[in-house]
Amino acid sequence: MKIDGHTHTHYCPHGSGEETAKYIEKAIELDFDVYVLTEHPPLPASFRNQLPYSEELISSLAMKEADLDSYIKEMHKLKQKYKDRIQIRVGLELDYLPEHLDWTRYLLKEYDGYLDETILSVHFLKGVNGWRCVDLTPEDYKEGLIEYYGDFHSVQKVYYQTLQEAICTFHPTRVGHLTLCQKFQHYFANGLYIPEETRKQILSILSIIKQQGCSLDFNTAGLYKKYCLEPYPSSWIVQKACEWEIPLIFGSDAHAVDQVGRSYDIYLKQCIKAAPKR
Repeated sequence: MKIDGHTHTHYCPHGSGEETAKYIEKAIELDFDVYVLTEHPPLPASFRNQLPYSEELISSLAMKEADLDSYIKEMHKLKQKYKDRIQIRVGLELDYLPEHLDWTRYLLKEYDGYLDETILSVHFLKGVNGWRCVDLTPEDYKEGLIEYYGDFHSVQKVYYQTLQEAICTFHPTRVGHLTLCQKFQHYFANGLYIPEETRKQILSILSIIKQQGCSLDFNTAGLYKKYCLEPYPSSWIVQKACEWEIPLIFGSDAHAVDQVGRSYDIYLKQCIKAAPKR
């Protein structure tokens, strides 16, 4: 099965705004069998108030609360419209918000039966003046997180602790871009170095993913980020996941039509190379 398992839609305020049908038609053109819609759900107002950014930037992070019903209904209509040409799965990319767990639990309960898949991601960590984005800009990462925790590797440690906590709390279908904290690895000194303690954290996370039977997002968006230049996760993690027979699901993380299916060949090469020899 050729799957694009992590994609966005015209409901994403930091996407291209192109109609979701165009994304789906691009996936059909590229011979995908399954296309998974995983939009960012709304952020609770109480969390938004803890983000030290402009209102314009905060509003760009996720869809409006008033749009969630429309998103679910519209995506299910598209699922039916294209059912004879491609399998559409409707889902969400959930943010782990440890101080707002009831919000996420309510959302999942409210849409139970309407969500085919959930990707769980960590985009925010506590930092200077509130919660800070992990993936905004290297300057913001430095100002909001490195200055809060002390150095790049201390941020890594907290990120992976938070991700492990998230997985144990929500048991998702799939874990999103596991190494997102490496997005700016080429910007910071020693950013490419992974301390042994961090490696052990990552292996612990993989063990939990294996135990829970969820899959791992092989997200090619990192290849196109100026200071990342590799997929999420890194190749050594892909190798270990394959050894442990953890499913790796390709995800373009498309926020525009021309990003659908991008670098699928890289996914195939890395996973085939890493697959255990029998």
